[in-house]
Amino acid sequence: MNTRVLLRSWLIFLLLLVGLRLPAAATHLLGGEMNYTYLDANGPASAPFRYRVSVLLYLNKEFGSAAPDGRLDVTIAFYNKSQAGARILTVTVPRTTFAEITPPTPGTCTLPGSAPPRVTLATYVTTVNLPLSFDGYYAVYTDIARNVDVTNLQNPGNTNLTLYTDMAPPLLPNTSPVFSDTAVAVICQGDTSILLNNAYDADGDRLIYSFGTPYQGNPPFGNFAPPPPPVAYATGYSLAQPFGARGYAALNASTGVSRYLAPSLGKFVVAVDVKEYRTINGREVLVGTTRRDIQLVSRACQPNKPPVFTAPTVQVKDYTVEEGQTLNFNLMATDPEGQRLTMKVNSVLLDGPGPFDATLSGNPGTVPPGNPTGSASVSGAGTVTGTFRFASACGNARATPYDVVVTVTDDACGSKTIAEVFRITVTRATGPNRIVGDTVVCDRSQAVQYTASGPAAASYRWTVRGGTVQGPATGSSVRVLWGAGTTGTVVLRCVSGQGCPTDSVTRPVNLRPRAGLTVSGGLSSCPRAS
Repeated sequence: MNTRVLLRSWLIFLLLLVGLRLPAAATHLLGGEMNYTYLDANGPASAPFRYRVSVLLYLNKEFGSAAPDGRLDVTIAFYNKSQAGARILTVTVPRTTFAEITPPTPGTCTLPGSAPPRVTLATYVTTVNLPLSFDGYYAVYTDIARNVDVTNLQNPGNTNLTLYTDMAPPLLPNTSPVFSDTAVAVICQGDTSILLNNAYDADGDRLIYSFGTPYQGNPPFGNFAPPPPPVAYATGYSLAQPFGARGYAALNASTGVSRYLAPSLGKFVVAVDVKEYRTINGREVLVGTTRRDIQLVSRACQPNKPPVFTAPTVQVKDYTVEEGQTLNFNLMATDPEGQRLTMKVNSVLLDGPGPFDATLSGNPGTVPPGNPTGSASVSGAGTVTGTFRFASACGNARATPYDVVVTVTDDACGSKTIAEVFRITVTRATGPNRIVGDTVVCDRSQAVQYTASGPAAASYRWTVRGGTVQGPATGSSVRVLWGAGTTGTVVLRCVSGQGCPTDSVTRPVNLRPRAGLTVSGGLSSCPRAS
């Protein structure tokens, strides 16, 4: 074969090789999520309501990805729910940050293909001005760049990834839930894997987690925004069975802890929805929904037994403290094969030098820039232990609990992770809950006594409107001489034994004029007569 023929053969081979790689080069999206925060009403007169909106994208950083660090900008469209989903505006948002989040590979992993796929997390953050809407808004991001070899989707290379967020109206200021940790992309074939989809809500709304069907959407953006169409699953896959008939997917509706089992190798797309509920005028209403869309990679893993929490650790997972009290509980896990273990605790309470006073074995935690929660870690060989301490302060009370998410991972090839969510409810400081005493007073010449009823307090402070306190106003009871008005009020404020102010107690009093009594008619009667 002469040199020209040989060169031509090599060129054909290279072109074929490049052609085989073209589909992979056209894809890069592994998943994402979107969140928002209501800021204020200081925008222009036509669109005064300002929101900060963030798009987080998980990206394929492997060789051949078209955008391993994310696109330089993305497009977000906003729609008015009060106008049948009419489009308000479309904004182009430059990339704010990007960083590789590929987990490290244990040194024991030497087999080809044992390293996890490389992943980048890119963020796009913008502030938008929106007009008044009594029903709220939709925010939509979409891009046609899913991987071409996703197992559970029909024609995945032509299936968009769409993030669709239901935003609360400005008259109901809201911050959407934010996922506490990044999404993990690798699960072991034929074995149950645990992933965390726990989220933190700054408003203290009650969160409910559920699976959803991923959206696909169709750019360019239209003038109206009904919910985007769902993806088309490949034959044998569905919302209920994202890994096929022999697979398994379960989600804890209260904590967001997910358990998956994929019987075959491949790439699988799932979506997790977080609905936030708030009590308004005594009725619980749905405020909005936040979605995480993520691609999971099922790989063959070397045999490895997972760590286990000790029985005392998981005996109690729900704690209640009164604000001002300190809570301590111990965490311990062991590995049946003696592998080195790392325990990571994630919580909004682990905010470093922030307002919360919490530590894991003395470590107050570190909060990554832009994250709502912080984390701290401890390690050990074969066994790992930690003590979580939370010194609650006055003002920490809220209706929903604080989540403390604990994961333990072994340092092995095909590492296994276990997870539990511990919940801490902080109640208001306890004290008297009612006042005992007359609510109707006619004789203004005599002082009336009022007494605190309910749990005792460390200190008392009485105030009166429409009357005058007679004697001390700092005991468990008070005497009041009422004035000449028609109404009065007794107010009691206390401080609990933990040093925190309790809810005030009020007793209204109706002040009536003293009337004289007269008797008329016959003043004598016979026995047995009326």
